[in-house]
Amino acid sequence: MRKLSFLFLVIVLLASGAAQAQKKYRIAPTPVKTPQIVIIQDDAGEGFMVFDLTTGAYKCTLCEYAYDYKGTGSVKLDGCLAIFSAIGDGYTMTAYADICEQTAKCTIEVRTEKGFDIEPYIETLSDSNLRDSQATCGASEPPPVTVPNEIILQNDADGSFLLLVPAGGEFKFIHCEDNAALGGVGKVTLAGSWLNFEVIATEYRILASVNLESKTAKAVIDVFAPVGDFAAPMQEVISDSNFADNDAVCGAKK
Repeated sequence: MRKLSFLFLVIVLLASGAAQAQKKYRIAPTPVKTPQIVIIQDDAGEGFMVFDLTTGAYKCTLCEYAYDYKGTGSVKLDGCLAIFSAIGDGYTMTAYADICEQTAKCTIEVRTEKGFDIEPYIETLSDSNLRDSQATCGASEPPPVTVPNEIILQNDADGSFLLLVPAGGEFKFIHCEDNAALGGVGKVTLAGSWLNFEVIATEYRILASVNLESKTAKAVIDVFAPVGDFAAPMQEVISDSNFADNDAVCGAKK
């Protein structure tokens, strides 16, 4: 019986020591850096709202109506969340800003508008990225996407590839199964992060859609009649999940 009691005491001491060691060497979480001023700029450019986390001073501009609201409200911090509220002359305003996720939303409910005979309304400003927000009207412009000098879209199975030169529209297609080649000039159009390419001829058609931001692309090459090295009709579909690692060489991608 004494042996069992002694064994139980050893187990308790070991468990207690392990718990103390975990507490001693536990890494403290990195504190979130809270800014002094929060700027909420609506993604669609409908307006912006600025408030001071310390004093509660705020300004809100609704760009569509050219209305400005300003004053002093109350701010409450709860972890990553900054909660703002204010009651003005004929309106109430609330805002929620997630400092960790860098997202925010502001809602202003207008009951009456001093000097104007208008219906009550509610306006919401949504900001999906506080990092690029500015106290100005208009939607924030994303940084321009870099267009590479050459883009290679490649089939994973055998390495068949379509090489595009965006600046001039030149292209070269290699069908690795029979080493047939096709080249020429097509039309390149840019729309945001998307680059689209097309060339339509009597004997063949090539369509490609490239996302320069995600590095993904899809292309369809149709040969309708003998042309160049192609003696018979064929179709090649290229779905590329990452064209950044492609080489203009036949062979299965590793």
